[in-house]
Amino acid sequence: MTSPRIQEADELVATVAAALESAGLDKATATADAGHVPSAARHGVVLVTPPTLSFPTFHQVDTTWTLHVVAGPATDYLAAWATLDAILQALIDAQLNMDEAEPGQFAQANNAPALPAYTITLNPS
Repeated sequence: MTSPRIQEADELVATVAAALESAGLDKATATADAGHVPSAARHGVVLVTPPTLSFPTFHQVDTTWTLHVVAGPATDYLAAWATLDAILQALIDAQLNMDEAEPGQFAQANNAPALPAYTITLNPS
């Protein structure tokens, strides 16, 4: 049996993938698997991470989702920024329920250089 949050993550990945496809960003990737980030970053990748949970009552669970939009190459920030901006515009055009997008970097494993990124916080659901 899959938990509601895993199901919601799968739905969010599908929603983001549809937004990317609709914007003509066929090579960009939507995933919940951080292992795909390094290889997918050259075309742009949106990583759905586990949500922040809050418990306002004993029977209520509120979720706040975070997306990491990552692009490379790490050596060409302007090219990466162009990719990031195209992905952000696709998510805006798809009317994803975004609260804010904070620019930053995505740390890679094995001392590889950090990749340009945005961290997007969705409005709580």
